[in-house]
Amino acid sequence: SPARAHIPHWQPVPEATPPRVDFKLNARSGGPFGIQWTINDAAMDHTAHALPEHRQHLPIGEFSRLRFINESYRLHPIHIHGLFFKVLARNGSPVAEPYFRDTVLVHAKETVDIGTVPEDSGLWMLHCHILEHEDMGMMRNFRI
Repeated sequence: SPARAHIPHWQPVPEATPPRVDFKLNARSGGPFGIQWTINDAAMDHTAHALPEHRQHLPIGEFSRLRFINESYRLHPIHIHGLFFKVLARNGSPVAEPYFRDTVLVHAKETVDIGTVPEDSGLWMLHCHILEHEDMGMMRNFRI
């Protein structure tokens, strides 16, 4: 039950903690529909079921700060499989949210920092939850 839910060990995070990984969200021309939505300049190739070779690794049981940098003029609700997180900052301004999430809305030209303590090892996925963006490449895998 939610009353017995396990919450990862969480301590106050110094604002100066650098991000372990940056994820740059953008688009470029190409692909079967004329546009590819990218993470770190790479798009997932769904026709070949090929994932970009840039696999990030997050250590299990350790705090990681991740940064999403939306270089586009579109918004992207970024959904992460396999972990929960807290929003730490938007455009460099600290955010104090008392709850965990699995999705964060990254507005146009916005930078969002999140914090997480991964607890389940494996190969996981993050992607834009606007399915047209996900289907056109805005998907990435990472390992815990």
